[in-house]
Amino acid sequence: MSINDPPSIIVIPIQGTFDIAQGRNAIRTRIALQHWPLPFNGRAATAMTALGELILLSNRSKAVPVRITFLNNQPRCGIELDCTLPKPDGEIVRWNSKTDNLARAADTLDMQEHGNQIEIRVCVWL
Repeated sequence: MSINDPPSIIVIPIQGTFDIAQGRNAIRTRIALQHWPLPFNGRAATAMTALGELILLSNRSKAVPVRITFLNNQPRCGIELDCTLPKPDGEIVRWNSKTDNLARAADTLDMQEHGNQIEIRVCVWL
């Protein structure tokens, strides 16, 4: 990819801890190909882990697709992670704790409620 290429997108279905690890590996591999700095790689992998933990806490019996978008255009380069989860109906304290972890890992965190769903968009900028 060169500057101003269209974004590249990977979708990883998350249902367990192994899937989170696959998502982190996909992020690390793509970032290494971009020659982006190692600290950014760590931050992006941390955001994937935090989002994955939030997904696992939602107790879904089905996999939740997480779209990972790699942006390589000026003025912003980085990654976006997004998914849709059901609103939590229990364990609000744990949900808030995991949401706080996600907010610390991200540069921007956008959570919007739509009915009984929450759309989550996480950005980590280079």
